Amino acid sequence: DLIHDKFGFMLSFGDIVWVPFTYTLQMQCLFFYYQRHPKSTARDDGMLWCWLTAAFVIFIVGYILFRQSNLQKHRFRQMFARKQGHNAKSAPTSEYKIWGRDVQYIQTQRGTKLLVSGWWGICRHINYTGDWLMSTAQSLCCDNFTFCAPPSSILVYFNPIYFAILLIHRERRDNLRCQMKYAADWDKY
Repeated sequence: DLIHDKFGFMLSFGDIVWVPFTYTLQMQCLFFYYQRHPKSTARDDGMLWCWLTAAFVIFIVGYILFRQSNLQKHRFRQMFARKQGHNAKSAPTSEYKIWGRDVQYIQTQRGTKLLVSGWWGICRHINYTGDWLMSTAQSLCCDNFTFCAPPSSILVYFNPIYFAILLIHRERRDNLRCQMKYAADWDKY
């Protein structure tokens, strides 16, 4: 977003107002629910723990996708940045392996490289999927069909719904920008 919009009103408003509101919305829903229903307990503790365990597993899967994909991209960039003074274009890829294999990439006509190993070889922006899964898991922890009535459960899912719209828009914008930037190399990617 910073590359596209630069720093301005939208980014500063989002960081100061929007992010703190949306990222705490699930906890606000739980807090106000228990304010209105102080003696409330879950109807079925077994179902509650199954629900929370499923949410935890979804969160961990999302975290692994998010961290591993971003780390693979970061290490790939660092591998060539370290060789900056020693002809970065011919840096050996054997020093960095992803999932036990040598790094694969597409050398673009612009002189840059597009990573096609690991998560980036499976799909573009898998880090967005991981980010969305973490957001969804946080909402699942707050709505196991025993805490909230249907109108409030929609509010609990506001963040992943909004986040899905944001990430789809960002992916399409990134794809268009990369299509213009890399041309035929992006089609091959």
